[in-house]
Amino acid sequence: MNSKVTISLLVLYLASPQGATLRCRCIKTEPNFIHPKFIDNIIIIPSGPHCPKAAIM
Repeated sequence: MNSKVTISLLVLYLASPQGATLRCRCIKTEPNFIHPKFIDNIIIIPSGPHCPKAAIM
């Protein structure tokens, strides 16, 4: 019975996301205007526990 509990805990640990989304590591920001024809997709990531700033990519 003890090995079943150990294996179950190991499986749960391996299946859990461990630091999956660490943000606030922007390499470069662009303060200038970007023409809409050059924008293919916009992703908005709200502020959260890892980063107090919202990210717009």
